[in-house]
Amino acid sequence: KIVEDIVTPAMEEELMTLFLKEIEETTNSTNDLKKRATLHYGYRFDYSTNLVNLSEPLDQPIPEILEPVLALLEPCISIVPDQLTVNVYQPGQGIPKHVDTHSVFKREIISLSLGSDVVMDFKQPLTGELRPVLVPARSLTVMSGESRYLWHHGIACRKSDGLDDVTVRGLRVSLTFRECTDESCKCRFPSQCDSQNYGKPLFEPVTAQDAAYLEQQYVTQVYEEIAEHFSHTRHSPWPGVTSFINTLPAHAIVADV
Repeated sequence: KIVEDIVTPAMEEELMTLFLKEIEETTNSTNDLKKRATLHYGYRFDYSTNLVNLSEPLDQPIPEILEPVLALLEPCISIVPDQLTVNVYQPGQGIPKHVDTHSVFKREIISLSLGSDVVMDFKQPLTGELRPVLVPARSLTVMSGESRYLWHHGIACRKSDGLDDVTVRGLRVSLTFRECTDESCKCRFPSQCDSQNYGKPLFEPVTAQDAAYLEQQYVTQVYEEIAEHFSHTRHSPWPGVTSFINTLPAHAIVADV
C-alpha cells in the first residue's frame, strides 16, 4: 500500500540534505551499483549475494534523527526496523525488478520516497502480469503479503514516467527500512522463497515440456527482467569487441554463439 504525505516538505528537505551530505563525506557510502550511490545503517546489505551478515553489525545504527519518522511509520508496520539502506537516484537511474530475500528480512519491506515522484513497476513472476504504481514524493510504500514475497518490484531507467500524466523525474532519495532475521521463511510463496528451496535437488528435465519450463523460468524470464536495465546501462562497446569488429571487412557476417 501507499501512504501519502507521511512526512512534511520541511522534514523531506532536512532528510535529503542530511543523506546527500553524508554521501559526500563518509566512507559508509558505496558506489558499487554503477551510478547509484548508497548508504547502509545497522547492517550492510550485500547486493552481490542479496544477504546481510548478522554477525557483523555496522558501527552506524539507524540515525537518531529518524526516530520521529519511525514513530510516524509505527501505525503502518508490524516490524521494528534495525537495517536501513539509503539509495540516491539521479534522474534516469533505476533498479532491476527483484524480490527482497525472504530468509533475511521479516514481514514488511518499507520504503520512504523523498524528492521526486516515480513509477514503480510490479511484476507477477508466475503470470507475467505487470502493474505500474505511482509512488509520490514524501510517501511510504509498504510491501507485505504477495507484494513482499511474490511480486517483483523495480524502477525502469528513464527520465520521465507516464501513467495518467507525464512526470519528469528529479533527484530522488529512497529510505528502505527492514528488520533482519536469521529464522527460516515459511511463507506461502515457495516458488520465490530461498528458505523453502534451500538444499532441494536440482530439477532435471525429462520431457520436452520440462525443458520448456526450465527455459521459460531461468532464461526467458531472467532476460525479460533485466532487459530494460541492461539496455540503459550499456552505453559504450567493450574495447576488445570494437578492436575485433574493426578488423573485419565491410558487410562481413558475424555469428554470436
